[in-house]
Amino acid sequence: MTLQNGLIANGKAYLWTDSLVLNGETGEPLGLAKKAIFGQSQPWAMSFTTIGNPNFSVFAWEMERADPKDTDQLIEAALLGLRQYCSDGSLGRVLLASCWNEPRLFGISSDAIHGLPWGVYSMDHHVAPWHSTEEMTVTLNTMPDIIAEQVTGNFSWQGGEPIARATRKIGGQIARIEVSPSGVRESEIQLAGRAGKMLRRSFDEGLKAGRMLQCAA
Repeated sequence: MTLQNGLIANGKAYLWTDSLVLNGETGEPLGLAKKAIFGQSQPWAMSFTTIGNPNFSVFAWEMERADPKDTDQLIEAALLGLRQYCSDGSLGRVLLASCWNEPRLFGISSDAIHGLPWGVYSMDHHVAPWHSTEEMTVTLNTMPDIIAEQVTGNFSWQGGEPIARATRKIGGQIARIEVSPSGVRESEIQLAGRAGKMLRRSFDEGLKAGRMLQCAA
């Protein structure tokens, strides 16, 4: 499972994601990885969450090949990359943020979490996994508190196929990606209290698992 939050605010589009990679069946840490990519010279970013193949490189390959320069090209490239990733039966969801003429946020999924599979859905904000409270105020100021509750497990699963409880875990580092007309900036956010402790512990677990996998290879 991946933290996959997004928001349009102050003339910009934002994404938040984590870095812990889990075994989709057992929930055991496999390592740490970046779960977002963004344009080097264009104002767009994309986060992704997957169930199945842990190889995310197809997204980066397709986006680099396409080099999107407007919203339509971005959506087309994201759809193609997602279809290629899911061709082996894996499930995938992407959240797109762009800011060419105005800030935009789009969700695309191979399942029906947004509505129809493979549909492109425009939104003002996105919070996944879902906050346990039905009504919530999503702003730049409240997002750290929302993420803290997501990290500590205070959320519910909605839409798509059910996910084993063992894999419902967010961890590693939390990245905030800001997309503005001038480009993309990435930063790490720090959480206090129980959520911060859980993130630090999961980061160590992911780092250890990654080293073990590297040695095994």
